[in-house]
Amino acid sequence: MTIFEAARSGDLSALQTFIAAGDINRQDERGSTALILASYYNQAAAVSLLLQAHAAMELKDTYGNTALMGAAFKGYLEIVELLLFHGASMHTENKSGATALTYAATFGRDAIAQLLLHYGAASGKKGISDRIRLIGTFVNTGIKETIKHVFPRSRHTPTAQ
Repeated sequence: MTIFEAARSGDLSALQTFIAAGDINRQDERGSTALILASYYNQAAAVSLLLQAHAAMELKDTYGNTALMGAAFKGYLEIVELLLFHGASMHTENKSGATALTYAATFGRDAIAQLLLHYGAASGKKGISDRIRLIGTFVNTGIKETIKHVFPRSRHTPTAQ
């Protein structure tokens, strides 16, 4: 068994062995790490174990995707929460310019999009296009209530007199 198979299957015992051997951030032929694979295959206990062992959260696969992007794409809220709690960057872009918020918006992952917005994911130049994509996604899927999270009212927002 490889560390990659252990991560995909959530084999905690095997992962412990690889962690003890210092093999935690090795990348496979596609650039995936154990953390990326555990995140993508919804192995929350494996993700937690790897994060406790200080797995590098910002390593990217050959397409530029991180563990957070994979979890957002697949819709795994618990894993997104774990990664954010441990400090994963929401602003990282892949080779196509997509962020975790881009994936959440594109694939209708409402709870993940709200969480990322709460943590400040829609800041900066990429945030504007992600917000526009979010509005389209939420309107098309009938989740209009969430739009208020996309453009939150600030103290500088003019009000009608």
